[in-house]
Amino acid sequence: RQRDLVQAAKSRQQEALVIAGVVAVITAVLIIIIIFRSYQKEKNSKQIIKQQKTIVEQKNKEILDSINYAKKIQEAIIPSSIEMNNVFPQHFVLLLPRDIVSGDFYWIGSKLNFVFVAVADCTGHGVPGGFMSMLGTALLNEIINEKEIYEPADILDLLKFKIIMALRQSENVNEAKDGMDIALCRIDKRTNELTFAGANNSIHLLRKDRLIELKGDKQPIGISHFNTTQQFIQQSVSLQKGDIIYLFTDGYPDQFGGPLGKKFKYKQLEELLLSIHQREMNEQLEILEEVHRDWKGDLDQVDDICILGIKI
Repeated sequence: RQRDLVQAAKSRQQEALVIAGVVAVITAVLIIIIIFRSYQKEKNSKQIIKQQKTIVEQKNKEILDSINYAKKIQEAIIPSSIEMNNVFPQHFVLLLPRDIVSGDFYWIGSKLNFVFVAVADCTGHGVPGGFMSMLGTALLNEIINEKEIYEPADILDLLKFKIIMALRQSENVNEAKDGMDIALCRIDKRTNELTFAGANNSIHLLRKDRLIELKGDKQPIGISHFNTTQQFIQQSVSLQKGDIIYLFTDGYPDQFGGPLGKKFKYKQLEELLLSIHQREMNEQLEILEEVHRDWKGDLDQVDDICILGIKI
């Protein structure tokens, strides 16, 4: 009897061990399956991420290629160095786009005895600003070369009207106010007289260590709630040999930097121009580039930059 009980106990113990072994095997198999599935899922996720990354990189490359191509088109439209030298033998141009394509642009034209020069700051940066700059360039060519309008104030009046019509702008307060600020000069080669009109932009005339600011009107080229119908005015000054005309947008003085991370500001730019105006024009360009680079430091460029200097 006792032997039977012992045998039964051993049988139950063996059954328990077998069951435990089976459970252990099943558990191990389940763990292996879970690990394998997790590995496969992770592998698939990595493949998907890799594929997505490849797609994003390809799209970014296509976008960047398009922007770079837009830059080539813009560079073909703005005056070349040869064209600038033919009109203004002593000059410099500092054009630093913030985002490859520039919303700032410069423009020159010749008609009869007049030479026209403009520097403009369009709404936006990058591609949107680039589109506006090309529109501005095309309209200036049309107004002066085709319509033969030569008074700077009249040119800006018509330019403003055409921009409003082209962009279908209205007086709606919620509508984006796209357009541009511009400084436009006409130089009469016979009389050496400078006539200027500006939209939110001034020009600076440096004569014998004195910097003279000719201020433009406080209205943009484009829709404006407070003075849409106001006409531009122009002013004239006789030029003298050695005079330097500076036209620039707000990108340079608005750059943050320096020891306190503040704006460069117009006053500091004016003082800089006064300090370098006796140097050759190419040296002035180098100094302006160096000062901007040192002031900006590790900070990002905040806006497109355009400065044009012309020596009479």
